[in-house]
Amino acid sequence: GCESVIGAHIIINQSIISTDVIEACDSVVWKNNTYYSNSLLVDTLTSVTGCDSIEIVEIIVNSLPLVYAGLDLNLCVGDTFNLNATGNGIMTWNNSIPNGQTLIADSSMSFIVQIIDSNLCINYDTLMLSVPQLIDIYTGPDTAICQYDSITLNGSGADFYIWTNANDLLANGVPFIPTASSYYVVEGFTANGCINTDSVYITVYNLPNVQAGLDTAICYGDSVLFAANGALNYQWSNGVQNGNYWMVDTSQIYHVIGQDINGCINSDSILISVNVIPTVDAGLDTAICINDSIFVQATGANQFTWSNGLLNGSYFIPDSTSTLFVTGIDNNGCFNHDTLDIVVHIPFVFAGFDQEICIEDSVILIGQGFNVSWSNNILDSTYFYPDSTLKYILTVQDTNGCYNYDTVMVTVNNLPQVDAGIDSLVICEGDELLLEGNGANSYSWNQGVIDGVYFIPTIDTTYIVMGVDTNGCINTDSIFVSIAPLPIIDSVNIIDIQYGNDAAIFTNTIGGTPPYVYDWDIDGLGDLDDGPNLFYINPGQYQLNVYDSIGCMDSTLVDIASNFQIYIAEAITPNNDGFNDTWVILGLYNYPQAEIKVFNSYGQIVFENQGYYQYWDGKTVGGQLLPASDYYFVIYLDPSITIPLYGTITITY
Repeated sequence: GCESVIGAHIIINQSIISTDVIEACDSVVWKNNTYYSNSLLVDTLTSVTGCDSIEIVEIIVNSLPLVYAGLDLNLCVGDTFNLNATGNGIMTWNNSIPNGQTLIADSSMSFIVQIIDSNLCINYDTLMLSVPQLIDIYTGPDTAICQYDSITLNGSGADFYIWTNANDLLANGVPFIPTASSYYVVEGFTANGCINTDSVYITVYNLPNVQAGLDTAICYGDSVLFAANGALNYQWSNGVQNGNYWMVDTSQIYHVIGQDINGCINSDSILISVNVIPTVDAGLDTAICINDSIFVQATGANQFTWSNGLLNGSYFIPDSTSTLFVTGIDNNGCFNHDTLDIVVHIPFVFAGFDQEICIEDSVILIGQGFNVSWSNNILDSTYFYPDSTLKYILTVQDTNGCYNYDTVMVTVNNLPQVDAGIDSLVICEGDELLLEGNGANSYSWNQGVIDGVYFIPTIDTTYIVMGVDTNGCINTDSIFVSIAPLPIIDSVNIIDIQYGNDAAIFTNTIGGTPPYVYDWDIDGLGDLDDGPNLFYINPGQYQLNVYDSIGCMDSTLVDIASNFQIYIAEAITPNNDGFNDTWVILGLYNYPQAEIKVFNSYGQIVFENQGYYQYWDGKTVGGQLLPASDYYFVIYLDPSITIPLYGTITITY
């Protein structure tokens, strides 16, 4: 070390020795010097104080790692190659491609590989890839042809071509016939050995299945519909237009060429055979009378069809002049026609219009025409009386000897069964009567009576009703109505109430048609089981209906007055002889709240009764006979009556 003195202080500074290591790859630059190998360097540094510092520097120079990217490559587009560099370290290609990766060549480019060894030294190498630009092989556009047509395929852009297809063998520039729609692939080779490909798709359209139709046979004069199918456009021989009817008069073959939407063409033919038509004869025209028949028989064919549904060889009855048509068909199905004119003589006849009458009415039939005659021996224009519904036939004959007929229906309607009711009827004087007819539609009565309306007859008489039905037929019926006199209650005698339930009514009936029956309202009206008189009744109103033997009735309303009285017996003899054994008090039951008390001479109560009075037999409550004596009584009739009845009752034996 070194020493220095400043003033009174002594400072001893020591030398500082430091050691540094500098490590790098390939070379180290230290203090503007470049070192390419390992070195140990010593450097002295002097401080401001004058002391020295010693720095020892160890320089370590690591060699760069060796890396080999491989030989440069010359490849064709599409070839594969490996980036497989060699060296001792971690190797990575540009674009983060790992070492050993297989790639496909598509263009010329440089590939750089980086290696890092254990000292983290990095080195690089480059691989050059040369890829010549591929030739453009061109086969031409996709195309379409018709079946059985030929085509020539030519490649361009290369020096030599090879064509391939799964179905056909072919060579460049040589015509061939494709068998089916498919792709055709060509490989083009260049002088440097590179190959490129192209393809073309050939569509093979099937020929249209042209159908001219089935061979057919027609009859002379018929036309044929020429309608080929299976294509789009058609061209027929002999100027025929497809889809049109064409008149063919001789047997011959017609050809048709059809073209489809793809322009492909095919053909077909049809044989048209023309048969002659039969000669049909319906027979000679004729004239007949109405209702006569004619035999229709056509000839000249195998089968015949007549108008009106007639069968050949059958009889026909025409109803008017007409023309019949017949169609004959031969074995070839050819047909022809003929007509048969039939004149029908129809004499004029008219029997008149149907008639409708009532039984017992007359009718006249007037026929129109020549030589008229009627069925059932009826004379023309003469009245007769039919008894039942019948159809009458009129026959006429004209100058041709032809007959004709017409009919008229004469409907005979029965008279309505008019019913006025029972033949005779008895009603009571003053009663209303309702007369109603039955069995017809409308009714009219004599005596001013209106059907179905009540009225009061005043005398015995016969009423006649006339009924008209829907056919206008009329019938009558009658009813005799007699008027019976009414019974009369000519006297009513009344016994008014005195003691209660002791009123009576006495009546006397005269007139009418005895015997009489009586009906009082005390047990309800309508039972007809009462007598002419009433007994033991209370005050009030009582109605009496009296009926005679034919039901005529008289009635009256009777009032019974309420003249109540109380009768109190003065003595009783309770010796069980059936006479005067109990104390009789009449009229008491009209006072249901009455209270009775009987006293002996000592003022003791020997009998008392509240409410409904039980006749007293002179005994005590215990059932002992009281001794003969006078007894005193007090009777309170009603709480509203403050003054009682009182007196004496004598018991004697």
